[in-house]
Amino acid sequence: ELLKFEGEAFEGSEFTVNFTVVKGDGSFVIITSPEYGFVNIRDCRRFSCEKVDIANDGEVYPVVEYHESCWYKIKYEEGKEGWIYCPYANEI
Repeated sequence: ELLKFEGEAFEGSEFTVNFTVVKGDGSFVIITSPEYGFVNIRDCRRFSCEKVDIANDGEVYPVVEYHESCWYKIKYEEGKEGWIYCPYANEI
């Protein structure tokens, strides 16, 4: 419905919107760190690497890459990528 004024619809203004959601090739992770409430984002996939940011418990990020040593490379901001340790993330 289109509204003329708050709560007052134009008569006959109903319409239908159709859309299709297509799953892409990418995957996402949700941060699961209830003990600490966050996980460190690092510039490489080692604990000795520099911490560049944090990801808070419950936040969702796109996965750029997964490494068999149990690290996810995520996109955490526009143009920024970093690594998180996989026990603190679940693929969704």
